[in-house]
Amino acid sequence: MASASAGATVSTPAPATTAPSTPTRPPDPLVNPVIAGRFAMADGRKLAIKCWGEGSPTVILEGGHPSDGLAQFEGTEFARTVASHTRTCAYARAGYGGSDPAPDEPRDADDVIRDLEELLEAAKVGGPLVLVGSSFGGMIVTY
Repeated sequence: MASASAGATVSTPAPATTAPSTPTRPPDPLVNPVIAGRFAMADGRKLAIKCWGEGSPTVILEGGHPSDGLAQFEGTEFARTVASHTRTCAYARAGYGGSDPAPDEPRDADDVIRDLEELLEAAKVGGPLVLVGSSFGGMIVTY
């Protein structure tokens, strides 16, 4: 039988403890936009858009008035939830946020819709699309 030499200590490993498991959160889809920037319109203006998540259809978030739709939705739990399931985009209409002003002339809903269509084409955001509007944005998406 072996014996420990004088002055040597023998240690027994401590039993392993199990740390309480913490639930893992899925990655935040709003952290890394898949599309982000200002895109040129035919008349030289630039409009800002950000898209998050993957999948189809693409959900377009249309903000109320007077608000920058991008600022209204970016970072919200609503956008985060939708983007965790499918591609989700918000943009700033002409004259709001990071978008250039609209031409200095009377504009109507048709002008706003043309801007959005042109922006989606420039940013290479394809359909099918689901349009979601908040307040004044609801009028735009149903027009």
